[in-house]
Amino acid sequence: MITGVLYKGFDKVNIIDRKDFNDDLISNINAAMQFVERHINISAKIKGLQREDVWEIPSVALREAIVNAAVHRDYLEKGARVVIEIFDDRIEISNPGGLPKGLDEKDFGKYSLTRNSVLASLLLRANFIEKLGTGINRINNALMNADLQNATFSFGQFFSIIFSRPKGGQKGGQKGGQKENNILTERQSEVLAYIKENPSVTREELANNLKINPSAIQKHINKLKEKRVIKRVGGDKGGYWKINKKN
Repeated sequence: MITGVLYKGFDKVNIIDRKDFNDDLISNINAAMQFVERHINISAKIKGLQREDVWEIPSVALREAIVNAAVHRDYLEKGARVVIEIFDDRIEISNPGGLPKGLDEKDFGKYSLTRNSVLASLLLRANFIEKLGTGINRINNALMNADLQNATFSFGQFFSIIFSRPKGGQKGGQKGGQKENNILTERQSEVLAYIKENPSVTREELANNLKINPSAIQKHINKLKEKRVIKRVGGDKGGYWKINKKN
């Protein structure tokens, strides 16, 4: 069984919607994704003649997290289940059973150790898993490409993945998508704030001080330039950042 819960606010107090999915494994995963889709913000992006739906948190990341929870849960624990909880500020996906026995926290995301190999093999053949052991990296890459905060992982008797929802994550629909280009992500705002305080900072210094990898820093800077928020005057050494007065 997979359970989806939508809360009002930031705590487990006021439940707005709850659904229990108790069908076969693949149907449960698909139903869980549909539950999330109904309760998060999805905007529209037009590419040529095609309309593309853009989830506030990439669907590939959410799907990987749900599949991961279903595959790696401890099925010997009958008193718990996979749970997807949607709050105003975050989405938490948890399953009973921490890291599989033999996998240390320091090796998490580096090596693959499957608790339920038969289920993993099934979902691999059904194309729900592209390659064993790549799910965590796919989640991280999808979030980075969307300029979102990294997911948070916690281990114990339960394993959980927590996605931070973008500010203003309430339903925005197509209108929200049309204004998307004028809104800074949290990471972009963080980079901009540091540049304001240190106009002569280099890309390398930004990466080190904000603890963001250099390729991601370059992407955030490119986005800020595209939105005409910042402009580099001079070279990396000896130059400085010019901020648009509106920002």
